[in-house]
Amino acid sequence: MATLDSFRNATGDPIRLDLANGYIADIRLNAGDVNGRTITVELTDNGTPITTTAEITCALAYNTSPGSSLGDRVTMSPVSGAATATFRAAVPRKALAKPGRILLGIEISSGGHKVCSRNFYGLVERAVFDAMSPDADDKLGRIEQLILDADKATSSANTAAGKANTAATAANTAAAAANTATGKANTATTNASAAATAASTAASKANGAASSATTAASNANDKATAADTAATAAATAAGKANDAASKATSAAGDARDAAEAARTSTIEYAQLSDDCKEKIAASASAGVVFATQAEIDEQYETVIEPALGGDAIQPLTQDDIDWALSIINQ
Repeated sequence: MATLDSFRNATGDPIRLDLANGYIADIRLNAGDVNGRTITVELTDNGTPITTTAEITCALAYNTSPGSSLGDRVTMSPVSGAATATFRAAVPRKALAKPGRILLGIEISSGGHKVCSRNFYGLVERAVFDAMSPDADDKLGRIEQLILDADKATSSANTAAGKANTAATAANTAAAAANTATGKANTATTNASAAATAASTAASKANGAASSATTAASNANDKATAADTAATAAATAAGKANDAASKATSAAGDARDAAEAARTSTIEYAQLSDDCKEKIAASASAGVVFATQAEIDEQYETVIEPALGGDAIQPLTQDDIDWALSIINQ
């Protein structure tokens, strides 16, 4: 893209300084410029290009009243991409304050040393729009008033902008607080939902536990009823067992008495029936030996009497009853 860099150069071509005393031609300037014309300087060292500007600085010095004024200077900026060290600066507005000749010079500093070029002059032409003309005061007054009005408007605008910024900041703060409150509300809602879910789960578990407890109680009642029934049955069985034992004891006594009666009774052969006599005769013919009364008495005393006498049949004990109940409860 095209620029005005070359167009603004006051010397046409850059000022080339190969030696400190190198010649510099005078230049023409215009009092109407505002950062307009520029002065560019190229530095070489006895014809050798200087490839870096790292430790070199340049300034454009000027004096509008040589001999009576201190003068001033502006820093020149390095020009990138140049073949040798090159610096440029716009002629400041202060140097163009009044038409006529002004004194110019280039100051080169490096390594703690400063070298000033030969002086050259700038011829400042009067501006077409001349602030030094007789009617300039009126025009400048109007300009100054316009500037004051513009300053007031700018101040008012800045104040309004400040208030707007303050309001915007307050709005942003309120929005952030609203977002924070919304986040907290969402968190509270989430926590409430979680608590409700936990409460529902706890209630469900409580209902389950109550149901289990009811079932367990029912089972316990059933078991208690069954135990009562079993206890009643056991008691009945125990009673029946005791009755049976009593009857067995009585029967044993009767058997003992019958055996004793049989032992002590005497049946005469003549008292036997004819059928019995025939069977006895047949048995004797077959070789059956009949016991004598003495042999019967002996067998009774050694075999039958011990089995029937004394404590042969004992009554039921508590261990017998407990054993019978354990069988029934299985």
